[in-house]
Amino acid sequence: MSNEQHPSAGESELVLKILRTFPHLMRKLLYDFEYRSARVELNYTQYRTIMLVHYERDRPLSELGAHMNLERGSFTSVIDGLVAQGLLLRRRDPADRRRVMLDFTPEGERFVGEEIGRMHDHILSKLDALSPEDRDRFLSALDDLFEMTWRL
Repeated sequence: MSNEQHPSAGESELVLKILRTFPHLMRKLLYDFEYRSARVELNYTQYRTIMLVHYERDRPLSELGAHMNLERGSFTSVIDGLVAQGLLLRRRDPADRRRVMLDFTPEGERFVGEEIGRMHDHILSKLDALSPEDRDRFLSALDDLFEMTWRL
């Protein structure tokens, strides 16, 4: 958008709703979730990274780093720490040797499985406040948001 164009009222409202809703949503669902595990010592960025790898296993390292909004060197450090803790392994994509992919070690699989279970239970307890109809609407909206944001 150039300096001469002004956003429409609808565009401004959309931006305002995004800026208000996403932090509020995360705060409501995950504010009191304990990100630290008794077995593995991870910082918040490492924790987010391992969850992202779980949900986006087929994406190369470069895309995962971009998704985390981290520079290549910073993201490499995060991955190095997870590899050193025995949670992740790097491997070359057999279809394109330039691409680096990530896999879980058996310990990483156990860890992420336990954490997904904990997070699942935590979020479900928060969603208990919604009616079945509201849950269905929420799920539909999340599906749409996910599809839209991967195209941005």
